[in-house]
Amino acid sequence: MPTKIKTWEIKGSQNIEEIDTSMRKEREKEKRLQEWIVQKPEIVHENLEILGSGVPIDGREIDILGFLPDGSLVVVELKRKKGSRETIAQAIDYASRLADKDLNRLGESIKDDEIEENLEESLNQGKLEKSDLKEKPRIMIVASEIDEATSSMIDYLSEIYQVPINGIVFSYSKLSDGSEIISRTAVVSEEEIDDRVSLTKDKLKKIAENNSIGEIVNNTLREKLRNFAREVPYDAVRYGKSLRYWESGKVICGIRVEESESNKVRLWINQGSIADIGNLDSQKVVESLKENFEVYKPEGKSKAFPLLKNTTEAEEFVDWLKQKVTL
Repeated sequence: MPTKIKTWEIKGSQNIEEIDTSMRKEREKEKRLQEWIVQKPEIVHENLEILGSGVPIDGREIDILGFLPDGSLVVVELKRKKGSRETIAQAIDYASRLADKDLNRLGESIKDDEIEENLEESLNQGKLEKSDLKEKPRIMIVASEIDEATSSMIDYLSEIYQVPINGIVFSYSKLSDGSEIISRTAVVSEEEIDDRVSLTKDKLKKIAENNSIGEIVNNTLREKLRNFAREVPYDAVRYGKSLRYWESGKVICGIRVEESESNKVRLWINQGSIADIGNLDSQKVVESLKENFEVYKPEGKSKAFPLLKNTTEAEEFVDWLKQKVTL
C-alpha cells in the first residue's frame, strides 16, 4: 500500500491543525534530507554508519553509502522524481557493483579520499573488520512518500527473493513557532527484513540433518557442487528453503532441502541455463537426465527433476552436471 505520513499540531485542548509536511522546492527537499541523513544516520537505521555521500562508483554516483555493524554495506538512494522501476533498478545496480567486494576491492571501485579515510577510521575504531563485508549490500529507498507500486516492489523483492531492500518514508513538518521536525516510517520493519534475508548455509545444513539427508546433502552434494559452482541459500515461498548453485552468471540447479526427506533428496535443474552454458540442446539435457536418474514432477509442473536416494547417485549427478556445464 502507498506510504505517507500526515502530522497534526495540537494547540491547547480544542485546536488541532494538520501541518503542511511538504517542502515547497523539490531540490531543497532532496538536499536537506540527504544532509540530515549524513548528519544523523540513525534516522534511517539505528546502527547505520556513514562512509560518504555522492559516492562515485564506475562512473555513477551513490547518494549515500554506509555500513552496519554486521558488515553489510548500505546503499541509500533518494527517490526524487524518478519512477519506481528506475529508482529501484538504479539502487540494485549500485548494490550489484558493491557485492562480493572485500575492503581492498571496494577501495579500487570507489576512488574517493574521504571514503578511504572513513573506512580506515572505522577499522581503527573496531567498527568494521577487514573480513566483515557481506556479499549482499542493503538497499534503502528514501522518499517523502512511497507509492503503491514502489511499496509492492520492495515487499516482493524482500519477501520472495530475499533482497535486503526497504523503503524509508520521511515526513517534514514546520510548526507554528518556526521549529522543524521530521518523522519516519518503513515499508517493512527492519526486524522483518532481517528475518527474510537471514537464511544461512548453516541453517540449511541443520535442516538437512533434521530431515535425515545430511549425508547426501552436506557431505556429498554440497562438497562436490561447490568445486565448480557458487552456492547461495534461498527461501522460495512454494518450495521452501533450498540451496541454489550458480555457474557463468546463471542458476544451474538447486537442492530443495526443506522439501526433501530421508533417502529422497529433491533437486531441480535449470535446463535452459545448462544448455546455454554447455552449448547444448535443451531437450537433450532433459532426455539425458531421465536416462540417468529417477525423476519426479512437482505438483502442477510438467518438468521433471532429479530424485536422489543415496550418496552414489548424488556423486553421479554432480559428475553428470559438471560434464554438461564445463566446456
